[in-house]
Amino acid sequence: MGKRILPVLLFALLAFAAQAGEPGFASRPADILDRPANSARPLAKLAKLQPLEILGRSGNWAQVKAGSVNGWVRLLDVRFNAPSKIAPSARVKSPTDNGIRGFSEE
Repeated sequence: MGKRILPVLLFALLAFAAQAGEPGFASRPADILDRPANSARPLAKLAKLQPLEILGRSGNWAQVKAGSVNGWVRLLDVRFNAPSKIAPSARVKSPTDNGIRGFSEE
């Protein structure tokens, strides 16, 4: 009996981990669709910057959860949350630096 429980527990753990998604947001207004296709039926609308959970990906589509709605959105309409800390740039642009290299002021 003990040998049968271990695989079941491992399967349950993997299934639970697969349900955990990545946080993200809608980069622009978009429809949540019932399947990953342009001809799919819309289930709900996403507002720009609306938070959502990204559950998975299939080609150019992302499976998302927004509130109580699960569905599909084009991957281009979704952004992942940015890191909380961004390292400052080591290079400071001088007032005379116009970004063009190889030419002098002469």
